[in-house]
Amino acid sequence: MKKTFFLILISITFSCSSVKFNNEFLTSSSLTLDIDFDEIKLKNWHNLDLEKDSIPGMSVERAYTDLIKDIKPNKVIVAVIDAGIDINHEDL
Repeated sequence: MKKTFFLILISITFSCSSVKFNNEFLTSSSLTLDIDFDEIKLKNWHNLDLEKDSIPGMSVERAYTDLIKDIKPNKVIVAVIDAGIDINHEDL
């Protein structure tokens, strides 16, 4: 009896949920898709954008050109501290 009540409660809770998940971020208009990819786009597909380049990538190039184009970069100093590890050792 408890299992039945629990299953009914869960199914009512999830069926009344107002959150709807869809994949709209992966869709693009078929009129704007460019299927002829040159060699540069094929090598750099992971940095391209679905809306702009018709390739589902991470939109890195679009982020550089649209989001952070006016931001002045700060100087970063990187220090490498060597522990004297023998990278040619047989256990490594």
